Amino acid sequence: MCLFAAAFAVTALYVPGVTLLLVALAAAGLVAAAARGARVELDLSADRVEEGEPLTVTARVSGGLAVACRGTLQVLPGAAATAIDWRRRSAQQSLRSVRRGRAVVGPATARWSDPFRLCASERASEPRTLLVLPRTQRLRRRELDSIAALPEASLAHTDGTELDGLRELEPGSPASRIHWLTLARTGVAMERRLRGDEDRRPFTVVLDPRAAASEAQLDMAVRAAASLCLGLGSAGGCSVLVGDQPRLQDLGPGLEAWEPVHEMFALVTGASAPRWELVRGARRIVLVHPGLSQAPRDVSVSCTVSPSPRAGAPVLFSVAGCSVQAPGAARERRAA
Repeated sequence: MCLFAAAFAVTALYVPGVTLLLVALAAAGLVAAAARGARVELDLSADRVEEGEPLTVTARVSGGLAVACRGTLQVLPGAAATAIDWRRRSAQQSLRSVRRGRAVVGPATARWSDPFRLCASERASEPRTLLVLPRTQRLRRRELDSIAALPEASLAHTDGTELDGLRELEPGSPASRIHWLTLARTGVAMERRLRGDEDRRPFTVVLDPRAAASEAQLDMAVRAAASLCLGLGSAGGCSVLVGDQPRLQDLGPGLEAWEPVHEMFALVTGASAPRWELVRGARRIVLVHPGLSQAPRDVSVSCTVSPSPRAGAPVLFSVAGCSVQAPGAARERRAA
């Protein structure tokens, strides 16, 4: 308009032309002032949550000239934006965690623009990392007792170890360990304690994540393994071997090591085979797998846990969608 007014000597057009130029300059200045020095921060109500647990995500804007112009704050990509001004500079959103593993949350984005939408400026926060842990199921006492009643699977590996006193007879112990003289004198069933027994937990949970038909089956097996570790650990302690981990994880009755074990289950992938040599001295091995998996012939398994139960093997109970089965008939057929 200013050029047209100068070219054709129409002085009346200078007024709207200059006005529009001033509006554009004012809009650019206000938006720049609002965004200059502004920071967007993203906070999570927790850094670790179990699958399905709610999570609160909070975004905050600090710095900048808040009175310059209004803006909007988007807490998560794709979410509805919240209006912000000099009084309100934060927004919250609740979400529910989904699949286990590490998840990226954010970034949150603040956007300022003038009322005429001539200029706009954005600031984004750094994304946050969330660890989603596998959901666990509490085991009932009778379910724990059904596993404890299974015979010890590695008695052959303890032959030749040094006798180290007596202890009360545990369920499933063989008759060869019973101290018959004490039983005859006192009527109390005692068994020989072999040196090294105290160094081994009564249960060893082995997760073999291979051969999963789908991610859903793998997740079911991981939830079952985590639930069994939590239950067996509380009942007397257990050892844990997940995939190709270089060593066994020890989980005592106080569950002091539960957090790193739980995190280890959250990060399981389906491509690593267990290091079976680490469990050849285990007393009772609980093998958890998502598909068709078998232990080596020199490793005896007390029970198997899988979302795909084997035909002909008795089912003791179910946990996290998986069937806990005693080897029973399947072992007898293989031996035959």
